[in-house]
Amino acid sequence: MSIKITSGFLKNRNLPFTPKFLNHNRVRPTSNYTKQLIMNLIKNGNIISSQFTLENSTVADLCCGTGAMGFEFISNGAKKCYFIDSNEKIIKIIKNIATEYNIKDKTETMPSITNIRKLNDSLDLIFIDPPYQEQERIVSNFLNIAKKSDAVSEKTLILIEAFQDPTQFLIENECNVLLSKKSVSDTYILCCKIK
Repeated sequence: MSIKITSGFLKNRNLPFTPKFLNHNRVRPTSNYTKQLIMNLIKNGNIISSQFTLENSTVADLCCGTGAMGFEFISNGAKKCYFIDSNEKIIKIIKNIATEYNIKDKTETMPSITNIRKLNDSLDLIFIDPPYQEQERIVSNFLNIAKKSDAVSEKTLILIEAFQDPTQFLIENECNVLLSKKSVSDTYILCCKIK
């Protein structure tokens, strides 16, 4: 499986993750089709407010795995992306990719979602793609942290890639402003905001 950046100035650049590494580290990369869908939804304003643009935005890629979405965001104009993942090997590879592609100044890595509380930047967009078997726990934990963080405001857009439709869970919990939902096969893409 080849993991590529699908759009923007880094289009067709490979992300050097082998199937063996992905399996061993239990990483499930966002498919190229889903990445393209998300980017089209952002660009066309179909899932996100038509006033939102990636140009000069500050974004975070939580449970980033291969970092594919964060690199897509940078490739399409984001000025900075925080890559957050608890796997040290993944963080090291993401740092190497950023150096190789000359975008180190646009990236920062962090080992834990709790680090969002320490950010000095305001986040415009947060993408979270938790391991499917732990999606409710991780999203719930993130939403609790986000509510207490100065980096996340009522203007911050939150995109969630999920295996099961988490709409009811989100409404019952912290994130009760669901802006839109799109499903592709068994994958759901939700856009929401913190209340």
